[in-house]
Amino acid sequence: MTRCLLFCALALAFSGAAIAQEEEEAEGPLSGDVTLTSDYVFRGISQTNEDPALQGSLTWTFDNGFYLGAWASNVEFVEEDDADVEVDLYVGWATDINDSWGVDLSLVRYAYPGTADGFDYDYTELIGVFTYDEWLSLTAGLSNDVFNLDEFGGYYEVAGSWALPGDFAFNAHYGYYTTEDALGDDYTNFGAGISKDIGPLSWALDWHDTNGAAKDIYGINAGSRVVVSVTFAF
Repeated sequence: MTRCLLFCALALAFSGAAIAQEEEEAEGPLSGDVTLTSDYVFRGISQTNEDPALQGSLTWTFDNGFYLGAWASNVEFVEEDDADVEVDLYVGWATDINDSWGVDLSLVRYAYPGTADGFDYDYTELIGVFTYDEWLSLTAGLSNDVFNLDEFGGYYEVAGSWALPGDFAFNAHYGYYTTEDALGDDYTNFGAGISKDIGPLSWALDWHDTNGAAKDIYGINAGSRVVVSVTFAF
């Protein structure tokens, strides 16, 4: 039933995309997107036991660079926790430092409503992203209570995006997650992919992988995988 509702919602969103394309409206402070992906991968780890996910976000941006919003996706961890949905609430501020560099600072609350007693994954993370010339990004995510385990977690990533012929883009990233105190070890994740905008939709084909430490922690939800996704932004 949950998957049926998710895919019905996606169908309605994409039908709305066709209508929106026919209507010319002035850009406003509210933006959002709807994504269907073959696997919800977060920092190299599947959050859906390698099953598809339907995701969406809404963001309100102010003229001074501040913004706030919410993002949601279905998830699946272990049967006993009853976790079906992740809801991320965020507030942030983004601005250009100069003609080449930009900065985006945000505070994100990861929440998993409806989990069973004894399972509480909610935690907060401060994320900083520096971008250079719109192709290079440096990210740091810091939490003093990662995964609600009362331990420090730090995620550090370098990523790039390069234009290719035919309006394609090539994307690559390498990340390092310090989770030794919380999960018993640190791990790395990396990947690459291509993307292309076709009409109102953005298509992406991405490869994700991790090192052996991640596989020791997360089992089959870590390691190599290929993910296909399509996004409608409005």
